[in-house]
Amino acid sequence: MKDLTDRAMNDLNNHKQKDLVVDILEIYFVEHVKKVTDNAAADDYFVNLCKFALENGESNRCFSLMERIIGHVGLKRPEISELTA
Repeated sequence: MKDLTDRAMNDLNNHKQKDLVVDILEIYFVEHVKKVTDNAAADDYFVNLCKFALENGESNRCFSLMERIIGHVGLKRPEISELTA
């Protein structure tokens, strides 16, 4: 699943589909991170997805999504909060 997610985000970025880059992060967050107990899926890979989306995605939508992510993950991964600072 991670390889597919990486490929999708890179392909969309290469084709200047900024809004869809954020969509992929949102799908990963809703369908994987939120469903795994104890925020175990908020790992280094997820932090890197967030960073990639912030750098390459549509900024307003990405910041809105990041607020939801931070609200869910909390202090488990403080570096996610630092990405938006």
